[in-house]
Amino acid sequence: MLRAVFSLVFLLVIYSSAQADEYYHNYEELRDNFAEFTTHIHKRVDETNKKFVKALNAYKNCSSNGWRILFVTAIADLDRQRLALEDLKRNALERAGEQNNQWLNMAREHNISSVRSDQSIEDFVIWYKSHIDSMRIGPFQELESYILGYEKLSEAYRRMASACEGKSGDSGNFDLIKSGIRGLIDSITPLMRQTT
Repeated sequence: MLRAVFSLVFLLVIYSSAQADEYYHNYEELRDNFAEFTTHIHKRVDETNKKFVKALNAYKNCSSNGWRILFVTAIADLDRQRLALEDLKRNALERAGEQNNQWLNMAREHNISSVRSDQSIEDFVIWYKSHIDSMRIGPFQELESYILGYEKLSEAYRRMASACEGKSGDSGNFDLIKSGIRGLIDSITPLMRQTT
């Protein structure tokens, strides 16, 4: 009888240790995947910003005063959208930083860096999954909207630069170019509304 009890206790300890070890590996996998996702988003933001600067500089080289005068209203609208997107990005990054601090504090409280394989961190892993979901549908979704919005801004500047240089097949049809640019500008606002 005593041997059976010891065997049962031993099995429970082994099972508990294996389960704790599994939770820790789940945490490591979640952490590494999320770090990779975060790096990817920030890289996309940087690439989008570079494309925007390139498109803006191409338009700044426009030597056609006629086109520049015709684009005055579009430029003002594009700049308003750019400022709104910059606010969106700044707020998203601030919130991401705050949420990242929550993760660091929780990790410190659970002493995650020195957890032994027999320590259960189930509650932390459950919290961490929720944290990642919150980041993905919160700040990082807003950064996705920022990226999409900036891509539309870049496309508008590319179209205007192309028209100025006479590279567009429709360069003589200002109304067509203007309506395309207006469509791009108007499609940015709903992106920001989805995140607020």
